[in-house]
Amino acid sequence: MTWWRAYPFIRFSFFLIAGIWLECNFNIYSPTIMVVFLLLIVVFLVGYFLKNSRFWGIKTIFLGGIGSLVLIFFGIINTYFYTEKHEKNHIYQEKETIIAYQALINQEVEIRKKTLRTTLKIKSILTKKGWKNAKGEVLVYFRKDTNTMQKSIVEYGNEIIIKNAPQLLTSPLNPNQFDFSRYLSYQNIYHQQFIDNNQYQVIQKTTPNYIFYYSLQFRNFCSNTLKNFVKSERESSIAVALLLGVREQMDNEILEAYSATGLMHVLAVSGMHVGLIVFLLDFLFFKKWKKHQKNNIRYRYASIMLILLWFYALVTGMTPSVLRAVMMFSIMIVGTAISSRVSMYNNLGVSCFILLCFNPFLIYSAGLQLSYMAVWGIVYFQPKLSYYYQPKNKILREIWLIITVSITAQLATFPLGVFYFHQFPNYFLLSNLLIIPLSTIILYVGLIALAFCWLPFINVILGTTLYYGIWLMNEITFQLQKLPFSVSDGIFIKEYELFLLYGMIFLLALFIKYKKLIYWKYIAFLVFIFVSFRIFYIYQLKNQNFIVLYHFNKNSSLHIASAEKHFIFGDSTFKKEKKNFDFATKAHLVKTGFNKTIINDWKVKKDNYQFLGKYSLLYWNEKVVFILHQKLKQKEWKNLNEITPDFVIIRKNSLFDWEQIPENWNKKTFIFDGSNGLKRIKKLDSTKTTQKTYFTHWQGAWKMEK
Repeated sequence: MTWWRAYPFIRFSFFLIAGIWLECNFNIYSPTIMVVFLLLIVVFLVGYFLKNSRFWGIKTIFLGGIGSLVLIFFGIINTYFYTEKHEKNHIYQEKETIIAYQALINQEVEIRKKTLRTTLKIKSILTKKGWKNAKGEVLVYFRKDTNTMQKSIVEYGNEIIIKNAPQLLTSPLNPNQFDFSRYLSYQNIYHQQFIDNNQYQVIQKTTPNYIFYYSLQFRNFCSNTLKNFVKSERESSIAVALLLGVREQMDNEILEAYSATGLMHVLAVSGMHVGLIVFLLDFLFFKKWKKHQKNNIRYRYASIMLILLWFYALVTGMTPSVLRAVMMFSIMIVGTAISSRVSMYNNLGVSCFILLCFNPFLIYSAGLQLSYMAVWGIVYFQPKLSYYYQPKNKILREIWLIITVSITAQLATFPLGVFYFHQFPNYFLLSNLLIIPLSTIILYVGLIALAFCWLPFINVILGTTLYYGIWLMNEITFQLQKLPFSVSDGIFIKEYELFLLYGMIFLLALFIKYKKLIYWKYIAFLVFIFVSFRIFYIYQLKNQNFIVLYHFNKNSSLHIASAEKHFIFGDSTFKKEKKNFDFATKAHLVKTGFNKTIINDWKVKKDNYQFLGKYSLLYWNEKVVFILHQKLKQKEWKNLNEITPDFVIIRKNSLFDWEQIPENWNKKTFIFDGSNGLKRIKKLDSTKTTQKTYFTHWQGAWKMEK
C-alpha cells in the first residue's frame, strides 16, 4: 500500500468525501459531532508532538486513524454549515406567510423563448408582522413581454421587490424522473417563482461583485463579437459554447448529435480547452519565464498565468469541469514556479480536496465526476497503452495519441455516461479522431478572432474561417450520427451496477501495475455478480405488467405495459412539445425497457380499449378502468349504471360533484390527473364521502401492477 502513502491528498479527499456523503444522506450533524471533532483534533496534535521512537509504528497507525476520522467529521460539519437552509433566518425556516420580498439579481440573466431566467438573493421579507431581514436564493422566471426595456430592467445587480411568496420546490411526481429540486438544493436553492410583469418593481441598480460584473460584461462582449463574425445562428451558438461555455443558445438537434457521437466534451469548456489555452499562452508569451533561473521571474510567470486562468474560469461560468481543470493547472503552475515536482495523482487529490472544502455538494456534479475520471483514465492507462506502439512518424504519433487518449478516457468514464445518460457512443474513436484536431483549430482561430476583432479586414477573414470551421465540424458530427448503430441508447444500470463496473476497472488497473493473476479472479467474480444482476433485470422486464398515469400540468398521459410490449396514450400537445414528455418519462421508460415511444391519441382503436366519445373503457388484467374525458350530463351518467369499474380516471375537470356518479361507484377509487384544476380537486376532496381518491398533483403518478 505504498501508493496510498505516496499520494496523501488522495487519502484526504477520500475521507472528506465519506463525511460529505454521510451528512448528505443521513443528516447526522449535531453539537455532539462538533465536540467529538474538536477532541479528535486535540488528540491528533498531542499524539503528533509526543516523541517516542520505540512505538513509532503504532503511533503512525494511530495518528492515521485519528486523522482519517478528523477528515470525515470535517466533511460532515462543513457540509452542514454550507447548507444554508439550516440557518434561522433562511426562508426555508419561515413559518409566516410571505407577502412580498426584496431581493438582488445575483446571477447572469438567461434569455429563453418565453421567459428570462435567473436567481435572486433575498435580503428581506414582508409578513403580517412587517419587514424583517432574511436570506435564501430563489430560481425565478420573468415572463417576457413586448417591452424592449425589460432586459435592461432584469439584469445582474438590480434590487427588486416582488409580490407573493416563492414556492418551495418539490420532489418529482413521476417515477425515475430527474430530481430537479435535489439538483437545485446542491446549489442552496430551495424555492422557485414565475413572475408576471405586474409583480415586481426595480428599486435600484447596484454592483454587488465588481469582478463578476466585469467578467459578465466581457463575456457578453465576446459573445456579441462572435455572433457578428458568425452570422448563422447554429454555428454562432457552437462558437459561444466552445469558447465561452454558454450552451443555452444551442438547439436540441445539435445537442443530441454531439451527445450521440460522444463529443459533448468538445462543447463543454473543460480540461482540454484549459490545457490548450495554457499551451497557447506558454508558447506565445511565457515560455522563457516558465523555467527561468531567477525565482522572481518564475513567480511573475505563475502570477500572470493564475490571473488569466481564473479570469477565463470566471468568464466561462465557473462550471465544475472548468473549476477542476483550472485548479489542477494552477497547482501545476505553482509547483513549476517553486521548482518542485508535483505528482499528477496528488494534483488530482489537491484540486478535489480544495474544491470540496469550498463546495461539498460538488461530489454530486456529473460534470465533475466525469472530468476527474477522464483525467485519471488518461493519466493512468494512456502511457501504458501508448507503450505498445510507438510510431516514428510525427503525424502517426499525433493520431496514435488521440486514439490512446480517447480509448483510456472512454474506459474510465463510460460507466458514468451510461448511468446518467443511458447511452454509449459506438463511434467515439472515429468522432474524436475527426473532431478533436478540428475543434482545436477552431478554438485557436476563435481566440485569435477575439483578440484581433478591432482590425478591419483581418477580423472578416478570421470570422469567415471560424464560421466554415464550425460548419464543417457540425456536418461531420451529423454524418457520424446518421451512421448505422452510431449509438447504443436506452441502457439502464443501477447504482450498485455502476460500482461493480468501476470495481472491474480499478482491478484491471491493479493488474496492470502488479501483474498478478489474482486480480483477474476478482474481476471474474465481479463480472459474475454483474451478469447475474442483468439476467434478473431482464427477467423482470419480461414479466412486468403495469399501468402508470403520469402527472403533467394541464395534460394527461397513460402508459400500459405488458412484458416487452407497451402502449402510451397522451394529449396532442405532447406531439408538438415532446421535450416536456421526455423530461418527465424518459428515465422510467428506459428503466422499463421502452426506449422508443409513440404517443397515441385517446381516440385510437385497440382490442382492450374502447373510446366511447366522452369516456373510454380499458380492460386490464380482469379489471375495468373507466376514463372520463369530458363532462357528462345527468342523463348520460344514468346510462353508466350498468358499468362497474374498478378504477375511475378523471381528466380535464370533467367531474363536478360526487352526486353525479352512479351509486355503485361510491366505494371505487377515483384518480385525478394533472389536467384537472387544483381548485376543483380540492373541493371534491373536501366533499367526498365513501369515495377513495388519488391526486397526482401531490401524490405523484398513479401506478398499478399485476
